Amino acid sequence: MRLHELEGRLAEAVRSHENGSAQALSDAMHGLTEAEMPHTLIHSVRATPELLSSAAERSYLHANGFTKIVLLAGESYKLRLHLWWPGAAFGGRDVEDIHDHRWDFASCLLAGSYRYQEFHPGSVGSGCSAETYHAYTYRSPGDASSFPLTSLGRQRLSCVFDATLTAGTSYVLRAEVPHRVINDPGRFTASLMLQCTARRSQTHVYTARDLGPGVDVPITRLTPDDLDEQLRNYLAHTGRPPDVRS
Repeated sequence: MRLHELEGRLAEAVRSHENGSAQALSDAMHGLTEAEMPHTLIHSVRATPELLSSAAERSYLHANGFTKIVLLAGESYKLRLHLWWPGAAFGGRDVEDIHDHRWDFASCLLAGSYRYQEFHPGSVGSGCSAETYHAYTYRSPGDASSFPLTSLGRQRLSCVFDATLTAGTSYVLRAEVPHRVINDPGRFTASLMLQCTARRSQTHVYTARDLGPGVDVPITRLTPDDLDEQLRNYLAHTGRPPDVRS
């Protein structure tokens, strides 16, 4: 599949989802992974300086402990590769902060596994214990070198789903659902995410740490060489020949 055809399919999947199709994102993600499109796309990005440079500008080491790589970005979507490396806990943490998003998304695990949890505000009855977290709002950093977290006080959340997801598992999540991933710090894990159009201006972050009234969280962005190394290592970890970057 040519790059423009892939971009068209991703845009159509997001458009169908936003028009009410329950299966559009799942079908798109299934088609991507069944055809091993992630590896084909990664080879194309590494071999094309313009694609590598533009992808690097959108990619950074995420405060939740993984490398966020935006392989493609259209007006209505982003196709992201998330990489958790053994021993890499950015910000000194192995466990993500609970958070929601501005946009719906579909995700598929390409390698490894992680513990995945969903939460609901307040107490939801027997069998779901509620805990109190420090709540913050978050806005996208855009091109900035940091992003702000602004305090909302405290919020009780109940864990309503808790399971270990393995390679090949995919799921779709609405923007407003609080969730988190807990990756084994000794395991390499990779996931592919199809992000839809933003429908909210900000998101929420829930953390056990008191960050005070607010804090600016710095972002470590990737250079093209950084990104190439990340992608080359991903291919090596998944048993694909890395080829030589032209």
